[in-house]
Amino acid sequence: MTKKSDRDSSDRVRFRLRLTGSLLLVLLSAVAARAVQLQAFDGEQLARRGEKQHRHQTVFVPKRGSILSRNGDPLAVSVDVQSVYVRPKRLQSPEKVASKVARALGMTTREVRRKFASKKPFVWLKRQVNPREAKRVRALGLDAIGLSDETKRFYPHGHHAGQVLGLVGQDAYGLEGVEQNYDRYIRRERGSSVVDRDGKRRRMLVKGLNDLKVSPGAEVQLTLNMKLQ
Repeated sequence: MTKKSDRDSSDRVRFRLRLTGSLLLVLLSAVAARAVQLQAFDGEQLARRGEKQHRHQTVFVPKRGSILSRNGDPLAVSVDVQSVYVRPKRLQSPEKVASKVARALGMTTREVRRKFASKKPFVWLKRQVNPREAKRVRALGLDAIGLSDETKRFYPHGHHAGQVLGLVGQDAYGLEGVEQNYDRYIRRERGSSVVDRDGKRRRMLVKGLNDLKVSPGAEVQLTLNMKLQ
């Protein structure tokens, strides 16, 4: 009885070892087959998808040149600001974050939800925000919502000589007056470059700064004397 019992126990052990070995072989075969599929068949598609997620074309808008008075006093200057954008397709739980974004930007929840529902891949949430709003947006830590550097036109003398100087739209194009008449000199041409984002969402120029040539706009000096006119 003892020998038969030992033999049965030994057979059970061998069976379990064979079964375990077979299962491991099946699992390893499945992993190997999946690796081959990803590398040989889906590799190119996955590479394009990864590049699409982390690499994009960024347009750099040159800073507009200043408009000066006869004495060299600034009549129109550009200051650095930030604008907030959203990539709707990357949003997770848009209904939950809409109210938080609305509070951060001083907008209505309805307006934010409408922008979240856009079919476009890129939508401006709010242009030229103040530093407090930018700080609140960064604190949310949402990957689908980011900040873009822009410039805002500022007129140190307020509305004085406003009809002569004109004004500038949010896209940095002159709309009236000197701003419009000399727009091609003050504005210059925009530049673009391919940008990658690392794991911390920091932007990196793929081609480097040497390939990015964006000249600032030229200054325009008028014969206008603010004290006399």
